[in-house]
Amino acid sequence: MAIIHVNLITGDDANDGSTWALAKKTIPVTGENEVRIAKTPDAVSTGVIGTLTQFNKEIVLASPLSKTIDTAEGNLWTSSVNVTGGTYNQNRRYGTSSQQFSILAAFTTGKIAYKTMPLTDFSDYSKISFWLSVSNITYAPNAQLRLCLCSDTTGDVIVNSIPITVINTQTNYMFPIVEDYGGALGNNIQSVAIYNDVDAGSFIIRINNIEAVNNVHHKTLIGISGLNGARWYGIESMVGNSITILNGVTVVSNTRGHSEETGDYLLYYREPLVYTIQHALSFSTPIQLLFGWNTITNEMDGETWLDYLVQYNTYAFHANGIKTIKNVGVFRVGIAILTNSGSITTIENVSAINCVPLNNSAVTIYNGTIDGLRVLNCTGYANNNLVVIDGAHLCKNIEVSNNLDAADWLFYGTLAIKSLATKYENLTVSNNLNGLLIQGNANYLKNVVVGNNYNRQFRVIGGDTVFDNIDFKGGGANNILGLNTVIKNSIDMQLQAPWSTQFNNDFYKVREYNVIDKPTLNRTWINAKLWTWWQTTVKRLGDVGAWQFSITSSDTFSGNEDIRPAITYTEIAVEQDIEVTFAIWICQPSFQDNSFVIRPEVCDVVSEKIIIPIPATGTNIWQLIPITVYPVKTGILVVEVLYKSGNLWVGSIVL
Repeated sequence: MAIIHVNLITGDDANDGSTWALAKKTIPVTGENEVRIAKTPDAVSTGVIGTLTQFNKEIVLASPLSKTIDTAEGNLWTSSVNVTGGTYNQNRRYGTSSQQFSILAAFTTGKIAYKTMPLTDFSDYSKISFWLSVSNITYAPNAQLRLCLCSDTTGDVIVNSIPITVINTQTNYMFPIVEDYGGALGNNIQSVAIYNDVDAGSFIIRINNIEAVNNVHHKTLIGISGLNGARWYGIESMVGNSITILNGVTVVSNTRGHSEETGDYLLYYREPLVYTIQHALSFSTPIQLLFGWNTITNEMDGETWLDYLVQYNTYAFHANGIKTIKNVGVFRVGIAILTNSGSITTIENVSAINCVPLNNSAVTIYNGTIDGLRVLNCTGYANNNLVVIDGAHLCKNIEVSNNLDAADWLFYGTLAIKSLATKYENLTVSNNLNGLLIQGNANYLKNVVVGNNYNRQFRVIGGDTVFDNIDFKGGGANNILGLNTVIKNSIDMQLQAPWSTQFNNDFYKVREYNVIDKPTLNRTWINAKLWTWWQTTVKRLGDVGAWQFSITSSDTFSGNEDIRPAITYTEIAVEQDIEVTFAIWICQPSFQDNSFVIRPEVCDVVSEKIIIPIPATGTNIWQLIPITVYPVKTGILVVEVLYKSGNLWVGSIVL
C-alpha cells in the first residue's frame, strides 16, 4: 500500500505524491492507498466576545467584525436607464428581501445602479463580502462586474473599484462573494455603485448584505472553540454587532439556530477551501482518506475543511471502497457521505454542515464504525431521513442538531438508525424539526441527549431497544416507543415526555432493591412488557419481597450479551486493592443463561468484565451466589442483573 501526499492548495498533479514537496493537487480515487491530505488553515481567535443564546441563530458581538456598506434589502438603489430596480423576497440572506436589478439588452455597459450613504470611513478594512445571484450572462475569463466605493453621492467618482468574480449563474440561489482589494478601502465614501464592463445582453442581479470585512466574512465559519472536533457554523449575515448563522437554502426564516449553551464566548473563525472542481469522489478500491495533515511536521494535527458552495446535485464522498475518512469538514454540498454496504468504512472526526441533499440523505453510512460525526444546520429533502446509519458497528460521539427536515415527521427522522444490535454512545439529537427514528432491532444507546425537536423527539419502531442514561430536554409530542423498549438510568421519562395516546406506552418504574438502604441513583423504565417487577409472593424466608424477572420465549431479547437489557441491582463503595466479597440470594427454577455482570464501561473499578452465571435451583428454592471482586481503583462497584429469558427472582444481599 502506497502513501500518497495531496495538497489541495499548492500541489501539482505532475508530482508523484511521494512526499509533501512532491504533493499532488487532486485526490486519487483508485488504488489501495493511504492518501494524506494537507490541512486547511487552523482556527484563529477573533479577539471578540460573542453572546450566544442556545437554539438562537444570532450571535451578539461585543464589537463589530465588519462595517456595513449597504444591507441591500428592499428597492432603495437608484437604477440607470434600461435597468429596473426591484426586490426578491425568496432570494435573500438579510432582511425581508434582496435588492434586484433587471438589466435590459439596451443597457450594454456602464453604471447599473448606485446607493447614496452618509460620509463613511472604511479604511480599517481591505475586503468586501456580500451575497450575489446573477442570471443569463456569459462571463469573460476576468470579472466583468465591479463593485465601486465612491467619494461623491451618485457613484461616479470611484475611490475603490473592485472586480466581482461570479462563481455561479443559478438565478434562484445566492452565493457568497468575497473580494480582496489588496489595501485599505476609502475613508471618504458617500456612495456605492455596481458597474458592468462587457455587453452581455439582458440579465438579472440580486445582491444582499454588502459588508467591508477583513478575515471574517460570508465564506468563513464561526465557532466558540479552535480545537479539532469543535462545532462550526456558516455565516448568513453580518450587520454591526450582530452575526446570524447560516441555515436553509434561500430564505432566512424557519431556521434552527445553534447548539451552544447560553453564555459569553471568545469567538474563533476558520476559512474553508472553496472546492468546486473535484467533487463526487467515488472510490472502488480500499482507500484511506486521512485529512488534516501538517505539511511541515508531517503530523495529522488539524482538519481539512472544504466549501462546495452548494453543489445540490452531487456529493462529497461516495465511499464504495473507502476504508477510512478522518478529520474532514464538508460545507455546503448536496450529499456529504454515501457509503456502500459492501465495505466497512471508519468515520472519525467528520463534520457535515449546511448540506442540501437532492433526492437523498445528507449522510448515509452502511456497515460503518463511527467516532466523531457532526451533522449541523443542514436542509433535508422531501421525505428522506437526513442522516441514516445502517448496518453499523460501534458508533460513538455523534451529534445531529439544528437541521431543517422536509420529511413527513410521522414516518421519517432527522437521524434514522436502521442497524441491528449496535452500540451507540454519546448521541445527541436536538433542535431539529424532526427527531430520532429507530427502525432496527436490539440497538443499545448509552448517554443520549434528545430535546427541542419540534415535531417529535423520537419514534422507536425496532424492538428490544435499550436507552441507558437518556437526557430528555422536552419538545415535540407524540413520542412512541416500540416493543420491549427499555429506558434506564434516566430522568423521569413518564412525567416529562409527552407520549402518544394511540400506542400502548404504559411504563413501570423499577427501583433498585438494596438491603443496605442507601439512596438509589438508578431509575429504569420498561415499556409494554412487564419484564421485571417487585413482588412479595415468591420470596426467601426473612425477606420482604424479591424482584421478579419474567420473559416468555416469544419475548426473548434478540440482542447479544453485551447490549441486552441489564438492570442495576446494587451499587457498593469499594477501595482500591481491597478485596470485596458479597453474595446475592436468587431463585431460578431452570437454567436460562442469566447472569450477574460487572462491566468496566459501567463502573471503572474493574479492569475487565466479570460474569457470574446464575444456576438453576428448582421451584422456590433459594441459593446464595457469591461474588468476589478485586478493585483496581476506589469508586462505586455496579452489579447488574443480565437476563435473557425465563423466570428469575432476585432477593437480598449478604455482605
